[in-house]
Amino acid sequence: MLLYQYDYIIIGGGSAGCLIASRLAENPKSRILILEAGSSYTPEWLLNIPALGVLLQQSVYDWGYQTVPQTHACYAMNNNACRWPLGRIVGGTSMFNNMIYLKGLQSDYDEWYQDYKDYNYKYDIEWYFNKSITFINQTSLEDSKSSFNRTKPKKSVLPVQEIRHSTPLSEYILNGVQELGYQVLNINKNNDKNGNGYFMKTQVNQNEYGERWTTAQHLKTNILNNNNNVLLLTNAHVIKILFNNASTDSQPYEAAGVQFEHFNKIYQVYAAKEVILSAGVVHSPQILMLSGIGKKSDLEEVGIVSWNDLPVGYNLQDHISTGFDLISINQTMFDLSDLLSPINLLKYIFNINNGGPFTTPACEVIGYIKLNNTNSTNSPELGIMVLPMGINMDHGLKLRHLLNIKNDIWYSYFNKINNFNTITILPILLHPKSTGYIKLKSSNYKIEPLIDPKYLTNPSDVQVLLNGITFIKQLTQTKSMQQLNATLLLNITIPDCLNNNNVDYLECYVRYLTLTTYHPVGTCSIGHVVNNEFKVFNTNKLRIVDGSVIPLLPSTNVHSTIIMLAEKSIDFIKKTDYQTQYKNKTYLYDFFLYSIIFSFNCKCF
Repeated sequence: MLLYQYDYIIIGGGSAGCLIASRLAENPKSRILILEAGSSYTPEWLLNIPALGVLLQQSVYDWGYQTVPQTHACYAMNNNACRWPLGRIVGGTSMFNNMIYLKGLQSDYDEWYQDYKDYNYKYDIEWYFNKSITFINQTSLEDSKSSFNRTKPKKSVLPVQEIRHSTPLSEYILNGVQELGYQVLNINKNNDKNGNGYFMKTQVNQNEYGERWTTAQHLKTNILNNNNNVLLLTNAHVIKILFNNASTDSQPYEAAGVQFEHFNKIYQVYAAKEVILSAGVVHSPQILMLSGIGKKSDLEEVGIVSWNDLPVGYNLQDHISTGFDLISINQTMFDLSDLLSPINLLKYIFNINNGGPFTTPACEVIGYIKLNNTNSTNSPELGIMVLPMGINMDHGLKLRHLLNIKNDIWYSYFNKINNFNTITILPILLHPKSTGYIKLKSSNYKIEPLIDPKYLTNPSDVQVLLNGITFIKQLTQTKSMQQLNATLLLNITIPDCLNNNNVDYLECYVRYLTLTTYHPVGTCSIGHVVNNEFKVFNTNKLRIVDGSVIPLLPSTNVHSTIIMLAEKSIDFIKKTDYQTQYKNKTYLYDFFLYSIIFSFNCKCF
């Protein structure tokens, strides 16, 4: 039953929202409401199969967004628009990401907090990374001391382990990068290392049975099944945040509650303590702007009065890549038959051979490369992801549509690659100079917002990706990779790029085959929209905790960073709650004391 008031209202049942709810629910006196626009999912066992996660894209569990036509990128996509999959499901986009767990580098977070004199990486960042995870069943992780049980409540919410199934390609790659002088080590344990580059086998968020494991699974298994102080309401589409008007100009507005739609009925529910916005990089700024928080000029365009002029929706950043099916080898590493095999399905169901190919996150090796050794920070510019297949694996049935690739590009370029055994080594732009924005198209909450990441607007971003292709060429020429007869398929070309005499072919290739790696951040960033404790400027009782608050992209898949920030936010939420209770108790004590003094001095007694 929906109550009139809760202590905490959490908007969004994704990675951050589910973790925050789990932590707050540890206090049995707290009443928590989670409003999730998407649905729950059934059958759970099917959607938790790691290899099938990509199939949730462009389904009922995906918002199905895409960017506006890009001026400098995405030329190979219909309407020059890249798809932006976002989870419309309990668990959010973590239900169909690659499950990769990578902390990023200390230098990433040092840059965030360079203006905070009391900042300490060990206590302000690393502590919260370690709090949320448990390493399981992998002796190669060295520090694995305990297992993760899917039924037993634990303080940590996410298991981390090395990928359970990999093809021989991973060893060829790791041997090859060592030939080139790069280190192979556990990056999650050595994230403060100096060096020109480091690689490892991918580590992922999977439990002991090889299932995808998210904060949503933790919430359902360990909280909702055991506590009665949390209500998870699905199909609840938030319209706006409700505020109490400030009594004076010097006082901030106070978040009072939320208005939302649930099966075509409008509801209002109120928060005694806080409203926590965890709707993600697109919907958190959208909800803020619909509530009157955003740039005045932007909101006036759609007929909304801005009472809190903040740069909401700006500073949008994303890791982008290129290079699907760019390398051929002399053997097939992974293809569609691996996922159509009943034997492999039985391996997964009964956890035989570590669960087999159905446990794959697709990415088998991940790494960093520092291109500029004079870089003042220790942050690498280039990331690398290795996949033992290409998008032509399914011969154009599904994967190309998920990327929105034009028919003419598919038939004139990718179709010619069908006769090769291809793999993919993706160079990833880790710290883009190009930034974009998210704006409202309308004051109607049902209308999707405008997404313009402005990919490759800054030419230096193109150069980083070109350097990545140079690295891939060097890797294919190593003794290790030559055992597979690895070849860069530059003899098969995109016709439009070959005919463009004004642009270098590879630059044209990058601008055509621009790929998001699904790591958008920054639209409600720390220092611009929220403070260091995730409180929205000029408001009370309102925080934002999700990927939108990340001010600068870290050198990592951002899911782990979002989990860390959610863990960090809990301490701030609890601190505020304690201070409020202490303040109220102090007022009561002062009132009692003054009453006694007054009674002794009053002549009427």
